[in-house]
Amino acid sequence: GIGRQALILVGDAIGAHDCGQSLLYHGQFSHGYRNEKEDERFNGSCAFYAFTAKGARKAAEISQSLGKTVIYSVCRNEEEEGVNRVKPEDFDQLLARQWNQFDAHVFVGATGIAIRKTAPLLRDKATDPAVLSCSESGSHLIPLLSGHLGGGNRLARRLARISGGEAVITTATDTRGMTAFDEAAAREKACVLNPDAIKTLNAALLAGDTILFHGPQEIYERYWKDCPKVIPAETGGKDTTETPDTPAVYWDAVPPETGGETPVLSIRSASFVLGIGCKKGTDPDLLKQSAEEFLHREGISRTQLKALASCTLKEQESAILALAEQWGVPFQVFTPAQLDSVEIPTPSDAVFEKTGTHSVSEASAILASGGKISTPKTVCGGNVTLALATCPHGSRNKARQGAGNVIVIGLGSGSPGQLTPEAAAAMEQCTCIAGYTKYLDFIRERIHGKKMIQTGMMGEVPRCTAALEAALNGENVCMVCSGDPGILAMAGLLYEMRKENERFSPVRIEVLPGITAASISASALGAPLQNGFCLLSLSDLLVPAEEIRANLEQSAGTALPVVLYNPAGRKRRHLLEEALRIFRNQRGGKNLCAYVKHAGRPAQRKWVGTLDEFPLEDVDMSTLVLLGGPRTIRDGDVLFERRGYADKYGIS
Repeated sequence: GIGRQALILVGDAIGAHDCGQSLLYHGQFSHGYRNEKEDERFNGSCAFYAFTAKGARKAAEISQSLGKTVIYSVCRNEEEEGVNRVKPEDFDQLLARQWNQFDAHVFVGATGIAIRKTAPLLRDKATDPAVLSCSESGSHLIPLLSGHLGGGNRLARRLARISGGEAVITTATDTRGMTAFDEAAAREKACVLNPDAIKTLNAALLAGDTILFHGPQEIYERYWKDCPKVIPAETGGKDTTETPDTPAVYWDAVPPETGGETPVLSIRSASFVLGIGCKKGTDPDLLKQSAEEFLHREGISRTQLKALASCTLKEQESAILALAEQWGVPFQVFTPAQLDSVEIPTPSDAVFEKTGTHSVSEASAILASGGKISTPKTVCGGNVTLALATCPHGSRNKARQGAGNVIVIGLGSGSPGQLTPEAAAAMEQCTCIAGYTKYLDFIRERIHGKKMIQTGMMGEVPRCTAALEAALNGENVCMVCSGDPGILAMAGLLYEMRKENERFSPVRIEVLPGITAASISASALGAPLQNGFCLLSLSDLLVPAEEIRANLEQSAGTALPVVLYNPAGRKRRHLLEEALRIFRNQRGGKNLCAYVKHAGRPAQRKWVGTLDEFPLEDVDMSTLVLLGGPRTIRDGDVLFERRGYADKYGIS
C-alpha cells in the first residue's frame, strides 16, 4: 500500500513522545502560522508601518499569518503588491486617524520612530492599542506599549517565531515566568474593572506577597497554581496570616466595601455585548441557533456576555426576550435617535428606511458595551443580524465616579492650526464627542474610535440633551462648536438645560475658548477692531426681529465698528438690507465696510469698499460683514484704526 505520497519513519520519532500522532498537529505546537500557543495568541487587527523598502518586504512576510492586517510603506520606493503607499508628510495624520481602529501598530524600523510618532496619541494603558517595534531584518520584536491588556507581548512572540527573530520582552512578570493578573484577564478576554489597581497587584505578585484569589478554580489552576503566595480565598484563612490589608483579586466575585484600604483588583468575565437585529416575528429557535453559531465562530461563550442589545422597536420581540431569559443576561434597547448618533463600521440606508437608524446590531452593541465593535454585523439565516462589541477596561470606575462632565470647546474656523492646545487635549482625553455633523467633519481624523453624538441643522436641543445624558452616565463628553463656544454657540444652551432640568445638575460644564469669526476676519482685513467693536447676529430664528432692529439702531449711533454674524440666508435677506440702510442713514454712504467669506478656511476671500458699493448679493451664511466706524482707515485692501499712540506720545 505504500505509494508516492507515503512518509516512512524509522526509529522512535513518534514513540519517544508517547503520542499517536506527529507533533506537527499537537495542540501546543506552533510555528507562527498556527495561533495555538497561549503566550502567542493574538486575534486582533494589526497595522504595519515600514520606512524602507526592505522593511516593507519584511512587513509583508511576517504579517501573513495574521487575519485583519494592513501594511503601509512610508518610504519612497516602488509600488509593491499588498502594500499601501503613504507620503511621509501625511503619516502623522494617518496614524492619528486609525490609532483606535487597530488593536496593534507594528513599526518596522528604528524604535525611536515608533516612540516619537505614538507619544502624542497616548491616553491610558487600559485603552491604548499595542505598539511594537520590529527591526528591518525581523531579528528583534520589541513590545513598547500594552504588552498585557493589548496583547503586545503575545504578538511579539508570535511574529518573532515567524521571522526567526527574538521577542525582546521586558515586563518583569514575563521575564520571571509569572502570569501577570492583567495578562491572564487579556488571555481570557475578561474585563479589568479597575485598571489603576493592576500595578499594585502585579507588584505584590513580584514581591512574593500573599494575594488572595476569589474566583473560578479553573482560572486559578490555569495561571497561579505554581505561585505559592497566590492562594484561593477558601483556603486563605488556613494557609496564611491574612490581614485586613492583604491584596486580593476578585474574578467574577464582588469585593467587599473596604473604603479603599485593601488593594483589590476586580475582573469580570462578562465583557461582551451581543447586538441583535431581526425581522418582526423571528422564530425564537432560529435566533438562538444563529446566536450560538455566531458566538462559537468567534470563540466566545455565552457566559462572557454582559448583555443583549437592540432597538426600542424590538423591545417586545419575543425571540430576543426568550433568548435573554434562557441565557440569563439583561436585554437593553435604545431609541433610533440614540443609535443613529453612533459612528459604526457598516451603516445601511435600507435599515434606516425601516427603523429610522442606519444600524441596529452594531450601534446597540456599542452603546450597551461602552466600547467598540470586535465583530461587525453578520447576517445569519436571512432574518437575523448579529454584532459583537467589547466592554472597555475600567467600567467599574466609571460607574462609581457618578456623573462625568461636558467640556465645550471652540474649533475656530475648523483649520487644524486654529485649534488651541487646551482644546486639542480635551478632545484627546474625552470618551465621547458631540457636535454638528459638518463641524465634526473638520476633526474626524482626531476622534476615530470615540463615541459620537452628532446631529444636523436644527438638532441643537437633541444634541445637548444626548451630551448631558451621556455625562450623567459617567462619560466625559467634548461638545465641539465652530468659533468660540460662548458666542452664538452651544455653551449657553447647555447651561440653560442644566438649570431647567434638575436631573442634569450633577453634570459639570466647562468652557474652553476658541477663535471666533470676528477675530479671524479682522486679522484677514488688518486691524479694524483696534479700539473695540460691537458684535450682532442678524438671525431672527431665536431672537425677535424687533430686538435686532433696535440693536442695529443703537449701535449705528456709536463710534464702534460693528460685526454682523449670520447676515443672510437663501430666504432671509431683509434684515441685512435694513442694517445697511440704517448704517447709511447714520454714518453715510461713504462709510468703509468689508466682508470675509469662509474666514480662516482654504476658500477664504474678502471684499473691501463703502456702504454705497456693498455687494449685497454676495452675502450668505458663510460670510461675516464688518461695518466700519469713523476711525476706520483704508490702505489698499487693509482696514485698520489708529490706536492713538501717535497723538499721545508724538510718534511719527
